[in-house]
Amino acid sequence: MIIPELAYTEMDASKLILVLAKSGLMNDEIAVAIGMTPGRFKNMLQKYPEFRDLVNEAKEDPNHQVEQSLFKRALGYQTKEIVHKDGKPVQVTIKEYAPDPVSCIFWLKNRSPKRWRDVIEHRHSLKDRMERAHDAVAERSRGMITGGAGEGAEV
Repeated sequence: MIIPELAYTEMDASKLILVLAKSGLMNDEIAVAIGMTPGRFKNMLQKYPEFRDLVNEAKEDPNHQVEQSLFKRALGYQTKEIVHKDGKPVQVTIKEYAPDPVSCIFWLKNRSPKRWRDVIEHRHSLKDRMERAHDAVAERSRGMITGGAGEGAEV
């Protein structure tokens, strides 16, 4: 696909953009790398939705790699380390990495946010607020009628 905004280069800049996206760069970083302002790059992606889709698709590969690494750390894993001498393996060591609680928490909060959120949302309707306001006014009125008696005062 030829993009007029990228035609000024000797090499195919659209291929470079896809390589940079596949390498994990964000749009602003890609723009700077190809000598374009982030705003102009954003406008170009809006103007060419097929190309934008290719860029977004290229970004999925590093996202998948990171997701797999996070999953592996959350569960724990083993690796083999092989020591070579004169080109021949002389020692094999199996290293075990325990599950990482931070990775577990991160995974769960992102994959099951309703069950693993730190913050619980409380939504109050206008009716709830009006009832609380009414209760507060009634409480104040009772204090005025009894002579402003507070806690510990005799009535």
